Amino acid sequence: MSQPLHHTFPRLGYALNAFPYHTLAELQPVLETDLLAIKQRMYPATPFPIELRVSDPIVAELRQQPETVARLKSFFAEHDLALVTLNAFVMPRFHGQPVKETVYLP
Repeated sequence: MSQPLHHTFPRLGYALNAFPYHTLAELQPVLETDLLAIKQRMYPATPFPIELRVSDPIVAELRQQPETVARLKSFFAEHDLALVTLNAFVMPRFHGQPVKETVYLP
């Protein structure tokens, strides 16, 4: 009988879609303040699994500034953040209008 596979990383992470950021400039304080405060309370001594949401403007910024990807990776490693999911939500804005309610409409 075969042994079940065990993952060495979490399958679920803390979703950042609750935070209303739309650009890298808006994401940075979320990472540096809110997320690190939550990590300190929930996962002070272990990696904190996170699910990052990126908007179309963030994707465009990352394409134009590839060094930013390296800075994000470095920030995650420095603060023991484990990126388990990346949700590329390319609707015009995720917060502030009824996108969440209409996201499943054709």
